[in-house]
Amino acid sequence: PGGCAALGPCLKSVDWALGTVNAFASLAPDPNRRQHFSWEDARNNYFLALTAERDANGNGMREASEREADAEERMFRWASTFRSIGDVVHLLQDAAQPQHTRNDRHDSHVDPADQQGFEPFTNERLIGRQATSSADPSGGEIYVLSLINNNLFKQFLTPLPDINGYPVPTFVSPLRYFTTRGASDGPGVAPDNRLGIADYSNKGFFTRGTTPDANTLLPAVYAFPRPDPTLTGFTTQTTNCAFLPKLRNQPVNCTTYSHTVPDPVQPSRSDATTPQPLLADGMWKGFFGSTNNQYTLTPQIYQATGNLTVPRAIAYSAGLINYFFRGKLAVTSPPDKIVGVLNQGATHTMNAQGYPCVGTANNDGCPIFGFQSIRLSVQNTTPKITESGTGTQVPQNLSNTATGSVTDPNFHGPYLVAIARYHRNTCYKPDLTGEPYQVYIYTPPSTGITQPTCSGSQTTRTAYQEIAVSKSVAVSAAALNGASPTEVKFDFSADPIPVNATDLFFQVVYRGPMGDPVLGQEPDAIAVGTLDVREPTFVGFWNNTDYFWNDTRWLPKNS
Repeated sequence: PGGCAALGPCLKSVDWALGTVNAFASLAPDPNRRQHFSWEDARNNYFLALTAERDANGNGMREASEREADAEERMFRWASTFRSIGDVVHLLQDAAQPQHTRNDRHDSHVDPADQQGFEPFTNERLIGRQATSSADPSGGEIYVLSLINNNLFKQFLTPLPDINGYPVPTFVSPLRYFTTRGASDGPGVAPDNRLGIADYSNKGFFTRGTTPDANTLLPAVYAFPRPDPTLTGFTTQTTNCAFLPKLRNQPVNCTTYSHTVPDPVQPSRSDATTPQPLLADGMWKGFFGSTNNQYTLTPQIYQATGNLTVPRAIAYSAGLINYFFRGKLAVTSPPDKIVGVLNQGATHTMNAQGYPCVGTANNDGCPIFGFQSIRLSVQNTTPKITESGTGTQVPQNLSNTATGSVTDPNFHGPYLVAIARYHRNTCYKPDLTGEPYQVYIYTPPSTGITQPTCSGSQTTRTAYQEIAVSKSVAVSAAALNGASPTEVKFDFSADPIPVNATDLFFQVVYRGPMGDPVLGQEPDAIAVGTLDVREPTFVGFWNNTDYFWNDTRWLPKNS
């Protein structure tokens, strides 16, 4: 605790990971959080990776250079999304290491070497990394190397069991992957039925600094309620320790204490019902009247701990990642298959950057000539969550959404926005001579598509992807969560989709509460759906009703 004095108060690991003030009371974000790769930051970057666009110079017009920079920023936002999730997963996997959840220090070069040993021992098993590969090996690495050099210990450096062998857990809150401790639970509340990975590692194992005889300097509030320090209910096995030197010419016997490590998530698994070695007598126990160091942890115990915790750490991590991306929307076209209509015959012109401008002038700020209204059918298809350990099914319902702009700092949703993702044909011309075309003739059959002749830097497909973002639209929760899709009209008037868009597809994004207010609800979640659409299809209409009879056949009047 003293180490935090220079930076501010210490934080619980779950608050540091999730970006909250007190995750047990609320998942609302901490606006003053000191780290910015938290769960909350992952969520913000995810939304910006989908929707971010800027008017960098503030002139009210998004120019080509700004849109290209936006495309790059969205890639950075994706990277920050996954970096943030990775940091949260790192802390979740930390919670599978019993020394972390039992507050047992294992600092390199500071704490006793055998107290540092579990992590380098497990590294050696997992990746075969030599314990002294670093220029300045820690005491724990040197300790593990001494074990490896003893051939009798090498039997415990086995590969880890099937790391995919543990079923992926599912919970209704990111906090519950860490712990299902109640908000009001104090140290005296037994954690036997808690389901998080931190609960499992805390209650199931001893660590070198939290053995029954450990002389710990930690405050009393850090309780170690399980396993039972009186060793009640443990089975014992005493064998000759051939790897230890004789004492007074007598072989030294080792006693190992084994107990099941309960797993309320998967209580019937063989590794949860078979006693596991958790503690051993120290080699000096019973000699010289010593009351300290009566117990120790052996490589056999390190091996068993890794066998149990590593597959669970991986499974819980997979579950947390699945939870983050669980939100799904089905996005389809309306029954008539038309998502938007534009009168391409209205006067417009192209500017030097390859954007279609309303009217005859292309130097007046270029209001984009394009689609301003899009119709899409939307339905929440996020699967229910069946809570591990309880079997409770929790629907992942969405809430009522509101009308507003994603760029308005005073509008905080819930959002339902559509995003058009596209490239542009900068070769486009209002008379359509800049469009690829195919001529249909009866004989011989027409083959191939003719590309237009573009001048200068024009191209039929720009190199980077651009977006147009609609305003958020108000839709009721009943409509979004209904048994059939609901048709939604999205307003793109502030950010039209250019008439020369190509490679066009739509995404609909919901951001807001997801879940059940009673059974469990995440206050800020994202659901996404995608619809690939045909590019703007040009259809010509003309008056074909005026014909005259020339005594032989009907001919158009203006033939």
